[in-house]
Amino acid sequence: EHTIDTSLLTEGGFVLDAGCRNFAFSKNIASRGCYVLAIDADPSIEGPKEIKNLFFQNMAITHTGGDKFFLMHDNPEARHVVYEGVSKFPRIKVPSFTILQLMERFEVKHWDAVKLDVEGSEYDILENWPGPIAEQISIEFHEHCGQRPKQLYASILAHLGQWYRVERHVLEEKHCAGPNYWDSLFVLNGK
Repeated sequence: EHTIDTSLLTEGGFVLDAGCRNFAFSKNIASRGCYVLAIDADPSIEGPKEIKNLFFQNMAITHTGGDKFFLMHDNPEARHVVYEGVSKFPRIKVPSFTILQLMERFEVKHWDAVKLDVEGSEYDILENWPGPIAEQISIEFHEHCGQRPKQLYASILAHLGQWYRVERHVLEEKHCAGPNYWDSLFVLNGK
């Protein structure tokens, strides 16, 4: 369910799987010889121990870093970082890091791929994307975590367009977890 160009993966390359819930993406990428940093803020998720080249951490990725509130929705697929608002669901504090903080912390100089399935946080992360730090970025744009203005996509596409071209940006209408989402892939210019 995550579009990626496997020809851009290199053996021993680094891949970030942000929102790794079921580890299907991580397992596939690790089997190709990449090192995978799999992160998810949901404290109920435990990393698989039998997968070579996979390192798991309970943490979030956000555009500002620091402790954030995480909404513990009844539907585990709908759990996400929240910045404001009231909800009937409990919230817990989770550690969060920016993409650059993750790179520094785990000594990654460049990503072969970054996958963002972070239930709404992808908008702010991408609006503040720091440059050509990955060969490709695979994103699920979620609209069920809060209404987003239509011009936000144009703003994100223009910002990323400094370094990346759009390979895919398609509305997927059937999703096992519920609402529609945009399946998107950005590839570094010249690749």
